[in-house]
Amino acid sequence: MLKQLKTLSIFESMKVLLAILLVLNVFLLRAQEEVTSFYFSEPQPSSIAPLEKFDEDICGRYLYAEDTLTSLIITPDSIYTHFGTFTYLSSKEIEASDKYSLKNDLLYGIKEGQGIPYKERNDTIFTYVTQNDLLFKPTKIHTLNKSGDKFYLNTKEDNGFYSTEVFSLEEKNLVVYSIDHEQVLEEILQFKSTRTMQVDGFKTYLSAPTKSEFISFVENKGFRDKTVYLDSEKL
Repeated sequence: MLKQLKTLSIFESMKVLLAILLVLNVFLLRAQEEVTSFYFSEPQPSSIAPLEKFDEDICGRYLYAEDTLTSLIITPDSIYTHFGTFTYLSSKEIEASDKYSLKNDLLYGIKEGQGIPYKERNDTIFTYVTQNDLLFKPTKIHTLNKSGDKFYLNTKEDNGFYSTEVFSLEEKNLVVYSIDHEQVLEEILQFKSTRTMQVDGFKTYLSAPTKSEFISFVENKGFRDKTVYLDSEKL
């Protein structure tokens, strides 16, 4: 009987040990997968007077390489996205609705106060609606800087810190670079100013690199995520 009790005690101890190891493994796994964020504490590159307008050579219409129905329009003082969406309604829906109506070969009710062309097929009304969304305009929230042949778009987030994107013309195409800080964290930690703090409940890396540090970071491909927009003249 005593031997059985000892065996049971060892068995229970092993169960407890396995449970502890399981909890530790889960804790370590979560620690390794900790969600972090990164911001600059001021517009980049630092020590540069902000611009109010884009240069003429970058202004124009660029088509998103992965979906040419979407385009990016850069004017001297703004950046817009231009895109379209397909919409369809049955004739019965329109007849029963107080919102939609057909008049003079136009469908009303999709765009406020404006009729849009449509195509009818098998009692279904098809439309294609285009719209512009403002992305960037130099203001207190958006700061435009330029160094060399690159434009830097700085956006002041709600937490008071800045995210930055790089706009560059490459063989007439527009390439927009953003930063995935986890990919280049080792380089970010080399900034003398980098510190960590809690922002919005996340561990956050905050940097205020010197101009030379930042330019070197850019030249060494610190901004690696890129989106390509085709020069519309090429299509």
